[in-house]
Amino acid sequence: MTGSFDANVVIFLAEHRAPGLTLFFDGLTDLGGAAVVALVLVGSYYILAKSRRWPYAVGLMTSLAGALLTSNALKVLVGRQRPPMSLRVIYEFDPSFPSNHATAAAALYGFLAYSAWKIAPNAYAKYTAIAVCVLLILGIGFSRIYLGVHYPSDIIAGYIVGFAFTYLGIRTTRALESIRNRESS
Repeated sequence: MTGSFDANVVIFLAEHRAPGLTLFFDGLTDLGGAAVVALVLVGSYYILAKSRRWPYAVGLMTSLAGALLTSNALKVLVGRQRPPMSLRVIYEFDPSFPSNHATAAAALYGFLAYSAWKIAPNAYAKYTAIAVCVLLILGIGFSRIYLGVHYPSDIIAGYIVGFAFTYLGIRTTRALESIRNRESS
């Protein structure tokens, strides 16, 4: 049942691609790729560390590193093939399940949404940052299906792994904040 649903969604999107949308999603998918994720991670870590938000910096690293290590291990263990080449817009060579782009988006942008919720200076900044993060997570996941390199279940699994480690990053942040508060009192 899941296999036919997965295949049907990818086939449907492949049959209804439009050049402008393909170009848009090709660019959007890069926001969950290794280069942009690394850049956002380094920039965010720098900002958090410079503002002495060490618990958040450690939580961010925990979230993303744990998620990607787990996702890569699952790729090796499961070894699921990607959709057929005839349905793909871009070339990917590693196994399909789970999606590293979806995993990274959920872990990185999910943790940044949490950080914005907790430390943004005002309501406008808080809600804008959260909205951008949510749109990135959803858009990156959809882009992978639209471009024909993942099945929907790959994206869902990536989100599960990413959000599980976002939660672990949040727990790490809270624990470190608690320790810091006890030491300063």
